[in-house]
Amino acid sequence: GLIRAAAEWLSDECPERALPLLMRLCDDEALKKFLTDHRVALFEPKTSDTARNSANSALEQAIGDYLAVDFAVSPGVFRSAERRVVLALELLSAFAIRLLDQDLGGLLERALALRANPRITRDHNILSVLDSLKSRTLLCMSARERSSHLLSVVSQPIVGIDITTISNSWTDDAAMGLRWPTDAPNRTAKSREWDDAIRRLLRVLTEGSETARAQAVWRCAFLNRIGALKAIEQQELQHLIWGN
Repeated sequence: GLIRAAAEWLSDECPERALPLLMRLCDDEALKKFLTDHRVALFEPKTSDTARNSANSALEQAIGDYLAVDFAVSPGVFRSAERRVVLALELLSAFAIRLLDQDLGGLLERALALRANPRITRDHNILSVLDSLKSRTLLCMSARERSSHLLSVVSQPIVGIDITTISNSWTDDAAMGLRWPTDAPNRTAKSREWDDAIRRLLRVLTEGSETARAQAVWRCAFLNRIGALKAIEQQELQHLIWGN
């Protein structure tokens, strides 16, 4: 309608005025097409901050509505909330390139917490955009900042143990941050949490299903490659994989 036409007309000449119009349309495809990296990079700081604040507020409200409604009872309300969640996540993903490491870390932790939610693990639409947000956030971070969030990444739910019924698009650990250069984490601050997380992964290698073991191997191999495992953990990993 008129709002879409106005947004399209303003997109090139005055993108900062087009953005709020596109947000009102709630059309995630149109928004993704509009929010290219070069356009986001050129926004004034005030515009960028306003858009991110609006997206964060919208996400909180939409997630609350989404988790409170049963699809079988109110499918229309459920789909509306789901759509608003997707739109807010798309906005946050687009503006990730404007964030400093500390803010990227907060965004990543939020995305990981949502990804671990039992309902979201069954929702293809939200899960796919969450994975895009997570990957983009990790890509924008420094290697040092990535290392500070590695414990959260390797502690994500394991399919076949923590999650039994999932979206068909559940991605492997490569999409969870285990592919970009990362500094070895400082395990001292959260020594017990790190020890528990790695013991759990090693236990999955022994007792888990084939699907679960594949995820545990990937996580352990990555931790070993960046020097995050203790000598005794390296020895146990070697024994579990090679039997010697």
